[in-house]
Amino acid sequence: MKKINLFPIELYITSIAIDNNLFIKNLYKIKDTSLGVNKSNKGGWQSEDLLYNKDFQFLKETILKIASETFNTNINLFNMWGNISSKYHYNAIHHHGKQPNIWSGVYYLQTFKNSGPITIHSPWDTDLHKHFNFTPGTLIFFPSSLPHSVDANMENQDRISIAFNFKIA
Repeated sequence: MKKINLFPIELYITSIAIDNNLFIKNLYKIKDTSLGVNKSNKGGWQSEDLLYNKDFQFLKETILKIASETFNTNINLFNMWGNISSKYHYNAIHHHGKQPNIWSGVYYLQTFKNSGPITIHSPWDTDLHKHFNFTPGTLIFFPSSLPHSVDANMENQDRISIAFNFKIA
C-alpha cells in the first residue's frame, strides 16, 4: 500500500490482482433492471447499495481485508455501490460526510486512457486539487470529508467503478 500525503491529508492507493470481468457483468445485469440512484453522477448510472449482494461479497471481503491491514484495526464497511459512466458522464464535486473516522474508497473495474481522472480537492482552498488517473484493479482510500469529483469520460467505452464508505473502529 502506497501512502500519499495530500494537503496534508493521507490518501492510500494499492492494486488488487483479481478478475474484474464477473463484477462488470453483474453490474450491467443490475443496471438492466434498475434505474439506479442519482447522487453526484451527471449522466452516469449509480447502483443502489451492493453491500449484501452475493455477487459482490468477494470484493467486499477483499476491501475489508486490505482496509483492516492498512489501518491496523477493525473496519466496518457500511455501504458500497457501482458506478457506470459512459461518454461525457461525470461526477460533480461532493464529499461523503464529515463524521470522524469515516473513510471513502473507490475500486476501479474498468478504465481507459481518457476515462476521466478522479480529482481530490483541498477542503481549505478551492484552487488546490490533484488529479489521479487510475488503471483497472486500483483501490484508493481517502477521508470521507474530502471533496472530490470525477472528470467526464471522453472514451467510447464505459468507466466502471465500485465506491464505498467505511468506519475505522
